[in-house]
Amino acid sequence: MGGRPTASEDLLALAHGNLTRFATGSIPPWVYPVWMVLASSIVLVVALYLAYRGATSALLVAAGFPPSFIPLMLLGAGLVVDGAARGRWRSLTTAARCCSPSTAVRRCLVAVR
Repeated sequence: MGGRPTASEDLLALAHGNLTRFATGSIPPWVYPVWMVLASSIVLVVALYLAYRGATSALLVAAGFPPSFIPLMLLGAGLVVDGAARGRWRSLTTAARCCSPSTAVRRCLVAVR
């Protein structure tokens, strides 16, 4: 490649020589670091909350208190988001269309993969 763009001529013409701005759109550069800090902070807070709830629940059960509910569905939600980001899933509208009540479950599962 040697530092040359590999995009089509039409896209290069639309970029008008500023490929970075064309690739990132009109989003200000400060948005990306703010997004990374906020997103990682939210993940850290949820992880600390689950660790706290798990540890206190174990201590309370060991002391004779009845067990309390630990919101483990938060971990499940994180795994679903990770799987969606890493997998090659079709769009939700395609999945919803193939999974109508009249469609067989087997066909639906094959289409969503």
